[in-house]
Amino acid sequence: MKITFLNTLKKRVFLFTIGDILLISLSIWAAFLLRFDGDIPQKYLSLMRNFILLVNISTIPVFYYFRLYHFSWGFIGVSELSRLIKAIIGDFILIGTILFFLRENIFLGFPRSVFSISAFLVFLTCGGIRFSKRAVEELFKKPSSGKKILIVGAGSAGEQLLRNILSEAKDSYNLTGFIDDNLTKQGISIHGFRVLGTTKSIPSIVKEFNVERVIIAIPSATGDDISRIYKLCHQANVSVSMVPRISELLDRGISLSQIRNIQPEDILGRDTIKLDTTQITKHLKDKCVLVTGAAGSIGSELSKQIAGYEIKELLLIDKEETALYELSGKIEKFMKEKGRTKKLSFYLTDIRNKTDIERIFNEKQPDIIFHAAAYKHVSVLEKEIIEGVLNNIEATVQLAKITMASKSKQFVYISTDKAVNPTSIMGTTKRVGELLVKSLVDQNLAAFISVRFGNVFGSRGSLIPILEKQIKEGGPVTITHPECLRYFMTIPEAVQLILNASALGKNGNLYILDMGNPLKVEDIAKKLIEFYSNGETKDKINIEYIGLRPGEKLVEELHYEYENLKRVNDSKLFLVTDRNSSIGKDKLLEGIDELINHAKLYDKDRVIEKLKELVPEYKSPSL
Repeated sequence: MKITFLNTLKKRVFLFTIGDILLISLSIWAAFLLRFDGDIPQKYLSLMRNFILLVNISTIPVFYYFRLYHFSWGFIGVSELSRLIKAIIGDFILIGTILFFLRENIFLGFPRSVFSISAFLVFLTCGGIRFSKRAVEELFKKPSSGKKILIVGAGSAGEQLLRNILSEAKDSYNLTGFIDDNLTKQGISIHGFRVLGTTKSIPSIVKEFNVERVIIAIPSATGDDISRIYKLCHQANVSVSMVPRISELLDRGISLSQIRNIQPEDILGRDTIKLDTTQITKHLKDKCVLVTGAAGSIGSELSKQIAGYEIKELLLIDKEETALYELSGKIEKFMKEKGRTKKLSFYLTDIRNKTDIERIFNEKQPDIIFHAAAYKHVSVLEKEIIEGVLNNIEATVQLAKITMASKSKQFVYISTDKAVNPTSIMGTTKRVGELLVKSLVDQNLAAFISVRFGNVFGSRGSLIPILEKQIKEGGPVTITHPECLRYFMTIPEAVQLILNASALGKNGNLYILDMGNPLKVEDIAKKLIEFYSNGETKDKINIEYIGLRPGEKLVEELHYEYENLKRVNDSKLFLVTDRNSSIGKDKLLEGIDELINHAKLYDKDRVIEKLKELVPEYKSPSL
């Protein structure tokens, strides 16, 4: 099949090349006819032949360079027109230069006006033939019998989405038009489809044109924007979906396969971040990258986004078989769709398995390690203290030592706001991890950095999924306290900033993500009730206050009082520039070893005692 495709492509390009040679020759002949009023003098015929030969020898390679033989003529648009214009301008600058140097011999007496007329006619004929198929299809196109849709957003994303529909699904979707709140766009046409009104007019337009689906094509839309559009669509009794947010896009292309339903975090979230990926691209290029806890909420998004860069190889480690299998399948599919040639390897193992981890490092020699594996549920670790220490601390120590013994260039430790003045075992173990990473700064060539952030929307077992489940079951919705505050960020945003910190990070740095303002859990619950009830049953779902659970705080904190924060290059990252530890490096490492030994002996009391020594700020009402 591949050979057949290549043969067909070669035949197509060959025929189009012959066509261009004929059109170019005819254009130059016509230019001479126009110049001499239809009667070309005999002495200019040899000049015409030489010029036809020169233009063909120059133009065909230039057209190949600008890939004018590699796009679909049925869906030619502004970008293709731009390429054609650039190709002809560049080509005739080259031809003009050659004419200048050969003006005294081969092209002696060449009429200058023919040059400009020829350029115009080549553009007209070669461009016209390329636009002809599109023009004929537009003239005689039949109305689609597919589902009637309305695209909200007449910008770049909306235009890309329309192009995808025209090329891939014109029989499945029948576009009615666009909606946009930009008043200067009202009434304009995009590929023949008009902007029909603003978002306020969605209900009336849906009713007038019998629209069956609305697609929001605004990647930079805020939570309030999406919430408002969602309510208008519900009012119009029409289904609504959206293209990915800016933070979700692994590349900047929009396609039909990316359209998804609106999620709670789309409405709850703050303004999406806009990240310059230039430094990340440079940092990850040709690197072998390893992700621990790859099948978890953060780890899986890390893996997906890293796969979008020009890395050498991606290594995924997790002990959850099904989740790892599903993740590897998604990434393999993404790589195939994007034509990526990088390698993907996944390992079903526990990060506490020293033999396995050493084998992976010896075989693959990873350059960058993102350590996302950890037990994270506060209430669970309050009971499973020993497992929390062995998984969150011993495994980190072991992985750090293996990294130092290898040729790795960077170790990125994923931490949490619960590590600040911790009141839980989970937070305390993560704080020990931060202190450990800082202590390794001068001991190895690899850069050890930490990234600390708060809650993420939609992670498994977190607040949002729990509230969703309670609402769908009819309530009641349980929250701890009416004044409970939490910092939130979407998973794609958090991962983008982790990658940014990795690209900027120097040895020993701790970065804190700018989480914006904290949100009231009660407000989140109310918005979710409204989102899922669509205004019909929200009065029937009650909110109950159950009090703080063991290890939980009323208000989370992102940094200690003695930590000074410095914003990095106007980004959403803060560098912690002053970190004081109440315990020396040698004493810390010795204390961590003792802590691990106590945990292996299942001496719970000594473990708690040692945790309090290592992290004096640790205070838990449950212990």
